[in-house]
Amino acid sequence: LGSRLRLVTTAQLSKVEIRTSPQTAPEITAKCALGELLGCTGGMNNTFKFGIAYDLLDFEPNPRTGSSIEVAFQGSSRSLGSEQTYARATLQAKWMHPLSDQMQNWVIATRAFIASQSDDVPFYDRNVIALADSDINGLGGRRTLRGFRRNRFLGKFYQAGNLELRYTVPRELHLGSHRFELLFAPFFDVGRAGADWEHSQGLGTRMIWNQATILSFDYGKCRDGSGLYISFGHAF
Repeated sequence: LGSRLRLVTTAQLSKVEIRTSPQTAPEITAKCALGELLGCTGGMNNTFKFGIAYDLLDFEPNPRTGSSIEVAFQGSSRSLGSEQTYARATLQAKWMHPLSDQMQNWVIATRAFIASQSDDVPFYDRNVIALADSDINGLGGRRTLRGFRRNRFLGKFYQAGNLELRYTVPRELHLGSHRFELLFAPFFDVGRAGADWEHSQGLGTRMIWNQATILSFDYGKCRDGSGLYISFGHAF
């Protein structure tokens, strides 16, 4: 297995303070008053995460071929000093491949994941989708449903998929010892946190500097409107 197999363990200690009022957060205030939400008093929220990933992607920052699969488990317990005991798990897979041997500049990139969490997660932490490396915050935003705002869809179960057709412009730009490439990526995103599936679509532009540093511009449209995202790295 060698370097293809990665094991990840992380621990996080945090203290949450809840400051709401009928004026600033009327819905949360009302539900807390009725006892419909967990975690209304805040307190310690300490978590432990274990992840395992098997990665066959050819080049992690900008893969052109290969696949990866990972599973992550995250939990919190009163034995760790937390106010609540809960657990969550995520299974994620990625697959990348050129369109053909003659079209190496065109790469199909896909990602799909499913996630679940227990009922007793405090309300302020229900947006977390645990991954082996970096977590995702709910559905919506740059890493899941581009066009929707971040955390637009929250729930106990999550399902999502992303499809990009990445085209790298053949001509490169060289400035001294630096190498720049331009990549375009029309995309389609789909996901749900409840009964109804949501989708968005758009176009991404990536400036690749010395192969490993990627400046990303993604513009997505959805039924809520649209969103522009500027960041580093691919969305997945």
